[in-house]
Amino acid sequence: MDMDLGLILGPIVLAVVFNGAVYGTCVIQWYNYYTSGYKDPWYTRLLVAWVVFLDTFHTAAATYMLWDFVVPNFGKPEVFVHLPWPYPTTPIFICLASVPIQIFLAYRIKGLSHSWLLFLGLAALSLAQGACGIAGGILATINPDPIHFAALLPLANSWISIAVFVDVAVTLSLFYYLRRSKTGFKRTDNVIERLIRTAIETASIGAVFCIIDVIVFTTRINTNLHFFFALPQGRIYTNTLMMTLNSRANLREEMNSTGVHSFNVTGSGSGNMRRKTEVSIGITQSIQMDRIPSANGQDQESYDERKIATVA
Repeated sequence: MDMDLGLILGPIVLAVVFNGAVYGTCVIQWYNYYTSGYKDPWYTRLLVAWVVFLDTFHTAAATYMLWDFVVPNFGKPEVFVHLPWPYPTTPIFICLASVPIQIFLAYRIKGLSHSWLLFLGLAALSLAQGACGIAGGILATINPDPIHFAALLPLANSWISIAVFVDVAVTLSLFYYLRRSKTGFKRTDNVIERLIRTAIETASIGAVFCIIDVIVFTTRINTNLHFFFALPQGRIYTNTLMMTLNSRANLREEMNSTGVHSFNVTGSGSGNMRRKTEVSIGITQSIQMDRIPSANGQDQESYDERKIATVA
């Protein structure tokens, strides 16, 4: 078999190594989350537990795949005719992570926009991209010969294109609704600017990886160059989720340092400022930011997370 192993096996090796590095950042994010004492709703805790299991399993499967390529099948090009199962199932793992995280972020946007229509539209598109990706993964797993993967190109392009659209829509929606929430007070607006920067930085990473993936996959169909961007996508989505959740502690510190005790970001002008008994921050609607136990066992001041969508 005539093949360029540099473009076939090389990207797989690099992808597994890079995926392991991104998984390491996920582990740090999980540690920070579980040691921060957040009392999040059950569905948030369940989502975090799900991505912990999913990312750990997929990273282990990817490591097994690399072992299968370079140890028992070293020097056997026929292994690339019948690929080990972690390779064709990669789209399935990506979708199992991206769909619930996109829907989670869409629900946060609903908290800012009060628009069920926007939430349902983003959720429907997320489910559509998940269906396309899982269908493509199943078909590739049934027939794991790369020569047949070209026939799956329209389905793969549909999957990645819709995923990119959802990621971009989430990013732009966060930017628009947070930007519209400015009050005219400098210290208050500085906190909102921090939310905007964090939202764009986290939500746009998945979109960038998806865009590069679809470009490379379409233009270099006979190589595995796209796999470098495809394999770690699930971990990229996980980092987006965990950075969103863990940014709350940094936001609290920034609020304390800037002297912002309470504000309601529903419009502009001095009429929006108000003080409450406990420290709270408002962004359109309440999304309870849970109490974090202090070192002496007493609960510190809590923020009303029903008003600070954890969209940072």
